[in-house]
Amino acid sequence: MDRIEKGKGPPGLTSLNCYCLFRVRYMLPCKHIFHEHIYESNKLLSSEAWKGFQGMFEESGYEIYEGRESSIEFVETKQQKEAEDRRLTVVELTERIRDKYWRVEELGDTKKTGDFISKLETSLKPIISNN
Repeated sequence: MDRIEKGKGPPGLTSLNCYCLFRVRYMLPCKHIFHEHIYESNKLLSSEAWKGFQGMFEESGYEIYEGRESSIEFVETKQQKEAEDRRLTVVELTERIRDKYWRVEELGDTKKTGDFISKLETSLKPIISNN
């Protein structure tokens, strides 16, 4: 799993209550639950757990998701909020670069477009190649 390759420790879950976005949104076992089940001593995905997931859909089908998004209360920890803020900063920077590229591209000057791409590659190379 990617988590192990990145040197991350186990999520430390003791129940199926994970509050990652995937688990909250889809109400299905997430990668954190699978990691805990496969690599740690907490075998969270018992037959009863799977029957519980199955039962949700047998009762309501996909209607279980209708209107759910408005009722989800996602309480972020300070660490989660800081991580989300960092993610949004990267998204914003990426969008600004993309917008700048399209402004240059729309001028129709292939030299300026090439120069922009060259500068961008030069600027990003140390960041991308530094793992």
